Amino acid sequence: MYEDLLRELRAGGLRPGDQLPTEQELSDRYGFHRNTVRQAVKRLTINGLVEKRKPRGVFVRPGVAADRVGDRLCLIYGPEDTTQATAFVHDGIAAARAHGLDPRIIRMMVGDEHIAVAAIEGGERALVIGAHFDPLDEVRQAMTRARGRVASLGVRLEQTGVPSVVCDDERGINLCVAHLREHGHRRIGLVVLDGEFGSATLENEIRVWGEAIGLGRGEAAGSPDLLRVRRSPEVPVEVTGYHEMLARFRSEPAGPTGWLVIGEELAYAAAGAAARAGIRVPQELSLIAYGGTGRSEVQPLRMTALDCGIREHVNAALRLIGVGKAAEPVGEKPPDDALLGVIQPVLHERDSVAAAAR
Repeated sequence: MYEDLLRELRAGGLRPGDQLPTEQELSDRYGFHRNTVRQAVKRLTINGLVEKRKPRGVFVRPGVAADRVGDRLCLIYGPEDTTQATAFVHDGIAAARAHGLDPRIIRMMVGDEHIAVAAIEGGERALVIGAHFDPLDEVRQAMTRARGRVASLGVRLEQTGVPSVVCDDERGINLCVAHLREHGHRRIGLVVLDGEFGSATLENEIRVWGEAIGLGRGEAAGSPDLLRVRRSPEVPVEVTGYHEMLARFRSEPAGPTGWLVIGEELAYAAAGAAARAGIRVPQELSLIAYGGTGRSEVQPLRMTALDCGIREHVNAALRLIGVGKAAEPVGEKPPDDALLGVIQPVLHERDSVAAAAR
């Protein structure tokens, strides 16, 4: 029914400003339950083709170009508004416009996943960053049904048929650890943002990261050198991270001399907590932000950071879903197969790492 209404719009049977038939009239015409009619109209609304005008009904939006449906690119992220998410939105908008697509931003707050699902099922191309956590399972299922129109960034879903682009985490963690080892850091700590609802992907990453910093297989979860910052819907992660790291630094001042912090916000929270605890960065404590952006370069503390290449992720993902033939970004491996792209990270050495003091 949705496709039939779309054809009618494209053919000019319904013009801008025209009123759609009522739910009952559409139900009688197509022989569907009114709930099915409601869902079809909802998809038209989400795609920007029609609008509800209470109490009059549903109308074709003025100036709508129905032939451009499918020419949008949805940029879906959430729920954390991180610097990486900001970079994803910025680079995604630029890439969409460069390919003649209209960008649309959808931030998935817990409980609002249906908005992303409706957009994906409405036929739009989409990029989804960070589809980690269990509340997003409905979104992941919609991505699987999208048959190649939607790509996952940062989370491997190619085994379910979803084009995926990921950072080479093994190379990234080895670059960070090697840099700290070169400066004499024998004991390295790890700070991660924990998943409130659990995530197999996150747990696997923690295992890989833990082994890289010297923890044995299976030991990362219970190690005192692993700090898992708990998510809270009421408190920004950097605030929670600051307080948890401050408590950690005060309780064990003779702990790791180098810390690998997953996420730029948490890395700066760690720097603030160290300062409050009377620990100097980098003279007494070295920090590396895993997943840094250009902001790390211009902050008062120029943070040594691993850049996972958000722009390269976006460009590679667009190619995987058949958008354009963008130039090969620097530092990218050729796709391992038709559904997977792997981006090579770059370590930017700045001012937050120094020789170990002990």
